[in-house]
Amino acid sequence: MAGAGRTDAQAPMIHDARKLPDGEQIEADICVVGAGAAGITIATELAGSDIRVCLLESGDMEYDEKTQSLYAGDDTGYPYFPLDDARLTYFGGTTNHWAGWCRPYNADDFEKRDWVPHSGWPIARKEVEPYYERTRPILNLGPNDYTTEFWRDRTGLPEIALDKAKFETEIRQFRTPTRFAEKYRNDLAGAGNIAVYLNANALELVTAGDASRVSRLRVATIDGPRFTVAAKSYVLAMGGIENARILLLSRGSQPAGLGNGHDLVGRFFIEHVRIDDVALIALADPDNLRPGLYFNRFGENGVRFPRGMLSLARDVLRAERLVHVKFNLTPVFKSPGVESAKAIAGSLSRAEFPDRFGQHILNILGDFDSVIDAGYKTVFNDKEGLFGSLGKLVGLRARVVIEQGPNPESRVKLTDKRDILGQQKLEMHWKFTRQDKHSLLRSLRILAAEVGRSGLGRMKINVPDDDSPDSWPESMEGGYHHLGTTRMSDSPREGVVDRNCRVHGIANLFVAGSSVFPSGGGSTTPTITIVALALRLADHLKKEAAL
Repeated sequence: MAGAGRTDAQAPMIHDARKLPDGEQIEADICVVGAGAAGITIATELAGSDIRVCLLESGDMEYDEKTQSLYAGDDTGYPYFPLDDARLTYFGGTTNHWAGWCRPYNADDFEKRDWVPHSGWPIARKEVEPYYERTRPILNLGPNDYTTEFWRDRTGLPEIALDKAKFETEIRQFRTPTRFAEKYRNDLAGAGNIAVYLNANALELVTAGDASRVSRLRVATIDGPRFTVAAKSYVLAMGGIENARILLLSRGSQPAGLGNGHDLVGRFFIEHVRIDDVALIALADPDNLRPGLYFNRFGENGVRFPRGMLSLARDVLRAERLVHVKFNLTPVFKSPGVESAKAIAGSLSRAEFPDRFGQHILNILGDFDSVIDAGYKTVFNDKEGLFGSLGKLVGLRARVVIEQGPNPESRVKLTDKRDILGQQKLEMHWKFTRQDKHSLLRSLRILAAEVGRSGLGRMKINVPDDDSPDSWPESMEGGYHHLGTTRMSDSPREGVVDRNCRVHGIANLFVAGSSVFPSGGGSTTPTITIVALALRLADHLKKEAAL
């Protein structure tokens, strides 16, 4: 039984931390901080075991403006999304508006590329492969097969006839996105070994004198009580930016912050760069081009087929010394059709959505992928892939997604400004290298040459021939993917966590989520890898608990 002023995390409930007595101490075997994709995955994997789990969530069950403001920060690098618009701070995290696309990282995404500085993971794809299979029921995915041949045969949809020595088609799967809050709330509430605390904001990890172990976590509610969590182990699952922030804020034993002995916490911030309308392909023979694997399509019962992206072949990337550049292709018609949907989305003003929750919805509506989906679902009823009432196909519009190379100067760091809990806010300094920009320009030229050589048509490039890393088209933006700020490495001189996601030098502190990614890789959809690594970490924690 818990003693006075102490709460045992054995209680099988979801609690409102604002109702705790001030100064309370919660005790658990494992404290997981953050109830998004990574945190909820770990908690549910531990459910039903003998391990007492305390799961903390900064927000409540619904969006709250005051809690969301805790994410606010400054922007001093290349213009980025407002930080308090880039993530959702309530139970379920950003899975509450995640689009649902999934593709595992390829084997070479984990490998060191000698032409990409700071690339390479300390683990290989084969170590993650079993966990990719286990993500299927969690993320509502189809077969764990992402080969072009499998989906081409399954759907009957063709590839565009480009030289396979130069271009590959990579498949992304889609099913109805898993809303973790909806799917797992009852499971967590009913698990006898899980206690969830809402409105609980982590302030500082407190360590013993030599900082080799975390002894407790200081937690606060907004305008309410403050309390502590004492656990045997701690897992930070707060997102790609907030994971770094809590480490930087925990300076009681290490003045630079925990895990930051080599000034790496917050560095290597990585995004997947998106640019619309980089090129227009005028088709030589549009009547004989079927939609293929590259456009969003719906089959029977509204199930959406996977979508292919054009990618430079690995041998070309190596020979040209480029980072990954992927091409999304969308159709252009003579009649308005689906293209008009883009104009409608573009006409929406943020002034029409004065609250931030509305802005999150606008972020989704403004995504051309979603607009195209809506258009195709409405009018694409035939199984043969004909365009029907959309009008005559005349061309293809290209949109790119670029892998940002690891860059130590791209980072988040603390400022002197304070949030409503008195904590230092962050500053985002998003920076690129010349290789990032060169990869875009060179990839466009290679595609244009192949479009002409293959007889597909002619391609107009809409990007100025300027390789400056600080000069990008106006439509350039990130993908809301926050990667790399607590990167994984075998050496503390190269990263923040080890291959088991344990913070170097701290025996009982782990980090989950995309902040541990050493590189962005060729996949433009990190969620499936976030969940796979969370499953892997959960297995590791179970083994440690059994010792």
